Amino acid sequence: MYIDTSIKNKFLFFTARLALCKVFIGFFILAGTSYGNEKPKTDLIFELNARLIEESGIVHWFETKFPDLKKWAKEVENEYRSYVKIFKPIGLEKESFISFKFSISGLEELLGYQRHLDDQDGEFHIDMNLIMDKPVDLFDFFNWMEMEFTKQFGQEGTNRLLKKAVLDKDSLFFSIPLNVLDDHPLINFARWGGANLQIEINVEKKGTTIFLSLCRTDTSLCDANFTVHRVLSEVLLTMPDDRQISFYCRLPKAFLDRNLNGDDRFTPFATILVGIEEVALSVSFRESSIFTKSTFIFSHPDAARAVHSMVDSYMSMAGVALSHDSDARALFIPLKKIQSNLHDHRIEYSLDLNDQDLEEMIALSLSAVAPPPPVFMKPKRGAEKRGSVAPDFEIPLIDGGSFKLGYNRGKVVILHFWSTRSGPSTRSFPLIIRALEPFSSAEIVLLAINHDEPVDVIKEFISDNNAAHLSTARDVSLKVSKIYDVKAMPHTVLIDQEGVIQNISVGFSPFLDVDLKKTLTRLLQ
Repeated sequence: MYIDTSIKNKFLFFTARLALCKVFIGFFILAGTSYGNEKPKTDLIFELNARLIEESGIVHWFETKFPDLKKWAKEVENEYRSYVKIFKPIGLEKESFISFKFSISGLEELLGYQRHLDDQDGEFHIDMNLIMDKPVDLFDFFNWMEMEFTKQFGQEGTNRLLKKAVLDKDSLFFSIPLNVLDDHPLINFARWGGANLQIEINVEKKGTTIFLSLCRTDTSLCDANFTVHRVLSEVLLTMPDDRQISFYCRLPKAFLDRNLNGDDRFTPFATILVGIEEVALSVSFRESSIFTKSTFIFSHPDAARAVHSMVDSYMSMAGVALSHDSDARALFIPLKKIQSNLHDHRIEYSLDLNDQDLEEMIALSLSAVAPPPPVFMKPKRGAEKRGSVAPDFEIPLIDGGSFKLGYNRGKVVILHFWSTRSGPSTRSFPLIIRALEPFSSAEIVLLAINHDEPVDVIKEFISDNNAAHLSTARDVSLKVSKIYDVKAMPHTVLIDQEGVIQNISVGFSPFLDVDLKKTLTRLLQ
């Protein structure tokens, strides 16, 4: 079947937000053991500006180029929303979210100092900031929250949780000491010590801001502007200013001690990790491309040089392997475009994929999972004609005149035998039209040959595919079809400028346009 090959932006944002929820919940639980004797540094930051992504040129290109994914993405989104009850009481839609910010402090204590679990004087922080462009009804939301809490903790537990809540039409604030839930039958909060969960929601005419903080003290509410990010090390300064997605992590020193033992320390993966102190990743959705950049800060220049050399070697070997693996052709495109730079103790990797790269990658990804055509779709006699001179013929065109192959020497000629009764034909035709878009009609001729369908049916299909300018013929007697041994449709013959058959393809392939475009580019060089 015909599948428009791209990534639908709404599905991307839905998937990203779902992933963010999972990440947040996971770190929220883990941070319960992140206690130390001093105020911890910021160890992890994630920021996403969904609105700027949606407004980028490359996303608009996806919207226009590949509309067929919209219905599928909407179905997935609706299925997900049926499990998320909070949308309705908040009064928001997914499209209302503008940006998301999330940070964690204390990862080293979390991974390396479990003995401080009972230390009631230490601090840890998890902060989250959500900004929406629509005001919520706080009273409706608070009533819903009370009902949900009552289901989980009973009326008495809910009263204890929300007794300090402050609510008016413009703001909602409450702080929950988690030790009041020590006796909850399903959740063990004793390990959180004196931690507090604080939530503040502020509503203005044009939007809503939610601040959430899990911390030791009542005063450690989430910083709305995340000013702490400005004092981080050089790693974030290497990121492009137009990024919409940012990730930063200070790799805890205790990580290797807890996860690598004995000979594991000498594996290639361990060698890479040993010297890394900080990691940053950014994604920029631009006018006609997606740009990603990764930066790694090492403890010493020697470690950076060693890792840079090793990774470059692995990438070279991977490139050779992928170039010979038809199922992995999509991965070869970004691999060969990765740029690496070594600066003292810092390594930077960047990747810029334009719209043509993305289109080709997705087409090739689909080809890896597409079922092979039936055996009868590949007649041996057709394969034997590759490299031979194409037999000459003349056939009348449906709009008058005729087409004679011999008169088109000096041009690349594509003979495409098709039928509207053939599903593979109707799916292949748009791919061929798309492949021809970058080329001039003075260099390439496409002859679409139908058998015996009514002229009005043929013209309607041609018009629907914006191909009225192409040459179209009816081979009612099957004379030309017999010459080129057409047994099944679609059947495509590619003839070069010298009249030699370069390729014959039979049946539908989701990467037909990609392969055809490559071959045409080679022939016209």
